[in-house]
Amino acid sequence: MRSGINTGSMMCLRCRDTGAGFALIGVLVMMVTTGLMVSGIFLWALADSRQGRNSLLVEQGFRASEVGLAAVLSSNEMAPMNGPAGTGRVEADWVGMGRAHALVRSVGFSAGDLARRETAVLVEFRTPGFLKPLAALTATGVDGGLGIWASGIDSAGMGPDCQPPLDVPGAIFSGDTTVFSICPTCLEGNPPVLVGDSLVNSVPGPRFEALKETADYSFGGGTLRRIGPKYMSAAECDTSNPNNWGDWRTTGPCSQHRPVIHSSGDLVVIGGGGQGILIVDGGLELSGGFEFDGLVVVRGQLKIGNDGALIRGAVVAGHMVFPKNSSFSGPFVQYSSCAVELASRNHRVGTPLERRSWVPLY
Repeated sequence: MRSGINTGSMMCLRCRDTGAGFALIGVLVMMVTTGLMVSGIFLWALADSRQGRNSLLVEQGFRASEVGLAAVLSSNEMAPMNGPAGTGRVEADWVGMGRAHALVRSVGFSAGDLARRETAVLVEFRTPGFLKPLAALTATGVDGGLGIWASGIDSAGMGPDCQPPLDVPGAIFSGDTTVFSICPTCLEGNPPVLVGDSLVNSVPGPRFEALKETADYSFGGGTLRRIGPKYMSAAECDTSNPNNWGDWRTTGPCSQHRPVIHSSGDLVVIGGGGQGILIVDGGLELSGGFEFDGLVVVRGQLKIGNDGALIRGAVVAGHMVFPKNSSFSGPFVQYSSCAVELASRNHRVGTPLERRSWVPLY
């Protein structure tokens, strides 16, 4: 009996030891599992934090690139942008794609340059409407003698920098039509003349204010002589000289110089010539065989002297006076779409294409 009791006690002790071992193993397993869960949660939170931070950096780069696109597109001079943008910085510039289109490419960097986004917009160059006259001459009225006053037969020619010629009206007037009975052949074009208040835009005022502010040369009025190309050397055009209005005759160093000239008062120009855009707030008198290629806008009266002058391009004037006794039979205004296009090219506006203009590059 005593021997049996001892055997049973030993079996119970072994049961207790086995149960305690299983409990210890279970506790260890739970501790390891809990540790793994806590580590997993920590790693998940760390990964989510890093992902959120990366998303924030990418968003900073994207917003910086958008700032660059907006800044470059709004620049009148189509200038690049390199500098701070929000919490990051941006490098944006124009990429030429021919004469009529370009790609605005903008690379935005986040704070610390830890992320970057590159975007682009495809733009089309458009000339503002007020720089595209509808006729060789637009005026409220006209006076003159015999000869061809204005011709709307396009003298643009065919070349890489010019569109195909397109004839326009010789003149658009809003004044009295009886003047044309004096010289019914003084205007030529398609048609020779149009008359009506609804067809005549008032001589540009506020629309030209921004253009006048960017004028290359400004005058208060007066009399100018010896207007023409000026050179610093045989291969360099002196654009700092206010009497240098470019070279309208040759392909020399000043042939690409087409300035904006503004006079705030009455201006008289005798002889010489130039090219570009000429804006006069008062009256303008041209004589001595003066020649000008481009766009001429006069808020007052534009008078051609008896010894003649020639404007190739287009004229917008308050009132036009042509010579009554001149050895130069005209035309005094010869429409040229190419001259107008070249004069206004530096003032075109880059406009995003209406469809699919924006694209992410990286």
